[in-house]
Amino acid sequence: MEKLVFVSLSFLTLSSGRINFGKCPKIDLAPLDMNKRDLEGRWYEIERMPNQEEDTLERCAFMDFYSEEGKMVKQKANVDLGISANYRLKILKSGLHGKHNHTFYGEIWQPYIQEPSVLAVFETGYYNPFHFRYNFYLFHKEKFAFIYNCISKLRFKREFAWIWSRERTLSSDTIGAFKKMLASYGVDTNSFKTIDQTNCLARA
Repeated sequence: MEKLVFVSLSFLTLSSGRINFGKCPKIDLAPLDMNKRDLEGRWYEIERMPNQEEDTLERCAFMDFYSEEGKMVKQKANVDLGISANYRLKILKSGLHGKHNHTFYGEIWQPYIQEPSVLAVFETGYYNPFHFRYNFYLFHKEKFAFIYNCISKLRFKREFAWIWSRERTLSSDTIGAFKKMLASYGVDTNSFKTIDQTNCLARA
């Protein structure tokens, strides 16, 4: 019993995603055909499930993905990056917390050729470096990206989800379609947080 409690509390303490009891849903969708060029450029964060690291990006959050040959982000923690990458992109992620600007740096790569829509991510983070995955379920390289990931351990699951757009706004119908898809697999979508993208022109 003591071991179970210790492991469970460690999972809760060290994780940064949304924590719930239960198992992760099995989302059975055909893999998306994605490549490096599809993701490059700027994406604005429209909504996300709360997570500890990115909660410091309250407003005007955006991500820039870009190539930088020959240079790698230094690993600042004992994180097993695991598998060799098919390609790598740099990440610059930025947003406002109150009046203060917070910026993270990192890398994203494609660990499995047979799963082009699953991308691994390593970021420096605001509190600590962290390592997770983006599972892209709906994607249009010129319009939107919908991402969900879930990690389960013992009786708990840790969920991450993001809604990105190439513009600072995205139609409610498009957002609703993604949430409806997640809900059909048993995902509770009520915790999504809307990111304020107003009065951000100076940061474009």
